[in-house]
Amino acid sequence: MNDDLVICLHGFLGSPASWVRVAAALRGLGATVEAPWLPGHGPDPHHTDARSFDEVVDRLAGDLLGERTAGRRAILIGYSLGGRIALALAARFPERVRAVLAIGASTGLDSEDERARRLAWEAGLVQDLNLRGLEAFVDAWQALPLFATQALLPADVLSVQRRARLGHDPAAIAWALSALGTGSMPSLLPRLVKTAVPTLFAVGALDERALDVARRAMGVLPRAEVAVVPGAGHNLLLEAPSTVVELAVELARTQLSQAARLEVEAS
Repeated sequence: MNDDLVICLHGFLGSPASWVRVAAALRGLGATVEAPWLPGHGPDPHHTDARSFDEVVDRLAGDLLGERTAGRRAILIGYSLGGRIALALAARFPERVRAVLAIGASTGLDSEDERARRLAWEAGLVQDLNLRGLEAFVDAWQALPLFATQALLPADVLSVQRRARLGHDPAAIAWALSALGTGSMPSLLPRLVKTAVPTLFAVGALDERALDVARRAMGVLPRAEVAVVPGAGHNLLLEAPSTVVELAVELARTQLSQAARLEVEAS
């Protein structure tokens, strides 16, 4: 099968390990699954010399969807930052993307005022990281209202997440926040509306901002759907892992069966 590639993209301060359950389920379908480190993350941060969100996306397209994939179109699955990058790849290179599952992901800000406010907020976070260090930054990040719904998660789950976050290089994370933050990315809807890439937005019912983004996208994108997860907030990988697996498997099964059928018809 030529179009069996699935690429899973982690969130800000995350890691490929966040996709272990999803990857295992997808490999059970016969998919080829990759879960790379995103720029600025991991033991060997890469592409930290890139100067814009679009430049990072272009480089990732070469890394993930270039010649080494032998012309296969990939299913992209991304959480938060990873979801934004997945959507950006679909917007810029729709011929290389079979479908997208965007989990708690933004399509970017529409107005210059919104973008300026977000950029200022993100610049403040970078300054805080540089002044107080990674550990204090990670604790402040977890205390954001966005993650309040994680308060009821088991302590060991939150401990594993915290350890993973503290494993990053502070300077590289500061770069990632500056170059890959929501304030630094373009609004993707004007590009996405011109594509026909099937896109599923998965959002927690308690993640109001992501829910608004997803509903707006569904109203303008030709092949967008929204899956709302009751009782969950932003990080569905932690708060509703079984649901994420189910959504990923359903999307992949549909897309891979279509690819197999087309391959048979073309033979």
